[in-house]
Amino acid sequence: MDLNLKVKELSKLSPRYTAMAIIIDWATIIFTIYYSEIINHILVYILAVIIIGSRMHALGILSHDFVHYRFINNRKLSDYIGNIFLCWPLFFTLEGYRAQHLRHHSKLNTDEDPDYIRRIGLEEWSFPKTKFNVYWMFFKDISGLNVLQYPAKIFTVKKNNKKIDIKENYLTSSYIFMMLSFYLVLTIIISTNGLWTVFALYWIVPIATSLKLIKRIRAIAEHFAVPVKDYDEVTRTTLSSGIERYLIGAHNVGYHTEHHRYSSVPWYNLEELHQYAKATGELRTWGHISHGYMNGLVQEMQGQTRSSLVY
Repeated sequence: MDLNLKVKELSKLSPRYTAMAIIIDWATIIFTIYYSEIINHILVYILAVIIIGSRMHALGILSHDFVHYRFINNRKLSDYIGNIFLCWPLFFTLEGYRAQHLRHHSKLNTDEDPDYIRRIGLEEWSFPKTKFNVYWMFFKDISGLNVLQYPAKIFTVKKNNKKIDIKENYLTSSYIFMMLSFYLVLTIIISTNGLWTVFALYWIVPIATSLKLIKRIRAIAEHFAVPVKDYDEVTRTTLSSGIERYLIGAHNVGYHTEHHRYSSVPWYNLEELHQYAKATGELRTWGHISHGYMNGLVQEMQGQTRSSLVY
């Protein structure tokens, strides 16, 4: 089958996969909190923070499909669902993410790419690094030492949006009212049930620690420390399995090169696209392939080049 025909086939939407993924991720968070509170042990709590951070990341990955309108054809309803169940709980907006991300796609790794200009030139996003510096950076994320980067990021994003003319026209009075109503209802539920401590322990702490680290690793994997740059785009596909895939590579996020090539393909069909492109030989020119996050990627962050041609 011709590649374009295959992509057209793989671009067909099956909303049940995304809906089920959202339900499972939220159920995992709820049950993790419940059992951690029941067992009431510090080691169980630490494990809970890691699991919850990974499911927050998984929800964020699903919001990425909503950015590309890859959930349902009704875009207005899709945006409502994406904000309420994926974005607002994690303190960002789907529309703001979309404005940033679509520019990232169209202006990849240029002075008009918001992801690129926010990071380029910063020491923490410069590679290669020594092994110590790699793990020290990871430690600062997982320990919460880098939590102040969140407000700094908001300021930088706002400044860069103005610089490269990214509009925020979605912030209408009705939109702001709806968003504030969401947070008001959430505040009332937490207050009336005396859940502020639970909220801090199982929501704010994971955002400041495990989620921060996981997002860092994924961001590096997508476009940084790519050892060979004679591809169509400087991107990376990271093949992972087991606990790595669960914690970091959820919902096929590792197939990033495939996504950049064909963003119409929803997350649940990216692996099939990868296998098809591999079988036809197309994949070799698309981007670099790393084998694992804590193995292949970390070695490449230290300047140790691994072959992208070995599957």
